[in-house]
Amino acid sequence: MSKKLFTDRRWTDPPQARVVGHFEMTEEEKRQADKDLEKILKETGAIKPDETLEELIKSGRAKRL
Repeated sequence: MSKKLFTDRRWTDPPQARVVGHFEMTEEEKRQADKDLEKILKETGAIKPDETLEELIKSGRAKRL
C-alpha cells in the first residue's frame, strides 16, 4: 500500500464556520428582555422579590452576555 492514509481534502481542510440564528437587538428590546428575565427569576424564587437584575450583575452573582 503506497498511498498515505487521511490525505484527502475532507480530512485535511479545516471546516468552514457558519453563524446560524444570530440577530441584533435594539436597546429597547434588551431592556424588555431584562425585565422579562427579572420577572421570571422572581416568580421561580431564584432571586428575592426586592432584588433587581442590575444588583445581581453588580454583585457578581450574574453576568450580562
